[in-house]
This record gives sequence, C-alpha cells and structure tokens, in this order.
Amino acid sequence: MTCSGDRENALLRYRQKGTFFGGAGYLDMPKSLPNDPQERRIALAKRREEQAADAPKAMAEYLAAQRAALARMHELRAMRLAREAAAAASKEPARH
Repeated sequence: MTCSGDRENALLRYRQKGTFFGGAGYLDMPKSLPNDPQERRIALAKRREEQAADAPKAMAEYLAAQRAALARMHELRAMRLAREAAAAASKEPARH
C-alpha cells in the first residue's frame, strides 16, 4: 500500500467515527464564493436574500425556545417551592 493510500484509509476512519478532521466532517459549511467579481456579487446577493427570508422564521424559533425555557423554569420553581413547603411543614412540631 502506498503512503497516500494509508492517508486515505485514515481519513475514512476519522470520517466514519464522526470526528473532526480538517473540516471534512462539516456538511453544512458555507460554500466558497466564485472568483469572478460578477458571479461573486450575484452569489452574495442570493445569500443575503436567503438570510433575509430565513430571518423571521429563525427569530420565531428562537423566541419560542426562549418562552419554553422560561415556562419550564417557572414550573420547576413552583415544584421546588411546593417541595420545600412540604418539607418545612413536616418538620414543624405539632402544637397542642
């Protein structure tokens, strides 16, 4: 086996394990821009349009996740306060 064959096998093993190896593991990496200035402007404009179209959806998802986290935090706080109140009530001596 040649040295380049060993390197290719090593690369395949790294990719199969799902580890990072020089950017090979990223599937959604941004594509490089073309060198031609006109094509570059077109690609940048298209990318900006896609980002502008995705922005409202992304913001809605972000706010929904934030609201869900806040609701869960309130729920957990209420559960903790109830648990602490029950523990305090069980420790109080009975008054006669």
